Amino acid sequence: MYTPKIKLGDKVYLIYRGKVSKFVVCQFCNGQGIISSNFNIDHKLTARCPICHGEGGKKEWGDTQWQLDIIENTNIPALYKVGKLQLETTKKYEKWTIMCEETGIESGSCYYMEDAFLTIEEAKAECDKRNLTKVKES
Repeated sequence: MYTPKIKLGDKVYLIYRGKVSKFVVCQFCNGQGIISSNFNIDHKLTARCPICHGEGGKKEWGDTQWQLDIIENTNIPALYKVGKLQLETTKKYEKWTIMCEETGIESGSCYYMEDAFLTIEEAKAECDKRNLTKVKES
C-alpha cells in the first residue's frame, strides 16, 4: 500500500507554475518616487515622479516557470500546515491532494502532494528540475 510522503500536521513548502515578477527601479527618480529641484538657497520644490507616479518603479513580468510560494510582498518562503489529505481518483489517475490550515480546510485551495515539500531545499531543487525539463521540451 502506498504511504503518502506528507502527513497530516506536517509543515510544507509549496511550489507552483506562474509568471515571475521583479521590481524595476525607476531611473528618473532613482526609486525615490519624488523629484526635487533647488530654485534658490531658501526654496526647494518637490513633486511626485511623473514617470513612476510615486511608486519608485514598476513590476515587470517574465516567463512562466515553477517557483516557490512566498508570503505576499516579501521574499520569504511560505510555510503551510497540512490540515487535510485526500486521495483523488478518476478513471485515468489517482493523486493525493492536500489542504492547508492557512488557506482554509474544505473552503480553501487544494494542492497536489507532488507540489508540496518538507524542506525548502527539496522544493527549490524540484523547481529547478521542472524548469530545466520545460526548457528541454521547447
